[in-house]
Amino acid sequence: MNRKLVQFILISFFFCLMSGVAFASSLTGQEILEQFNLVVLDDATSTSHVDGRTYVGGKLTGGDYVQHPDSTPTSAYAGLTVKENASNIHVNGLGTVIDGNLTNSIINTGEAVVLGTASSNTFNNPAYVGNDGGNNNLWL
Repeated sequence: MNRKLVQFILISFFFCLMSGVAFASSLTGQEILEQFNLVVLDDATSTSHVDGRTYVGGKLTGGDYVQHPDSTPTSAYAGLTVKENASNIHVNGLGTVIDGNLTNSIINTGEAVVLGTASSNTFNNPAYVGNDGGNNNLWL
């Protein structure tokens, strides 16, 4: 079987799993506090890092996320979840789900799901990208 076809099938399967996980069920306030180090309901801009899991309800610019994946509590959610566009981010563990576009970013560990366009990114693990905007370094 062609290597590209196998990769496509695996990434498609992962995307189906992540889609179900990311929207599986609502969390209680207690579960949110237990599973996330940072929760932002609107847009966020960061020049710092977050040790564990992050949820951003709007756009995200900058920052380093999931610095200590081994000490991050178990969750069905990715290390970084962004409901709109994200740019200039660095994810070190547990993957990411971006509902919008992703630009100028690095996803080191964990799978990535970008539902919009991905441009000028480095994906060091399997990734599903809705639209390849070019200049992406993809894991093969």
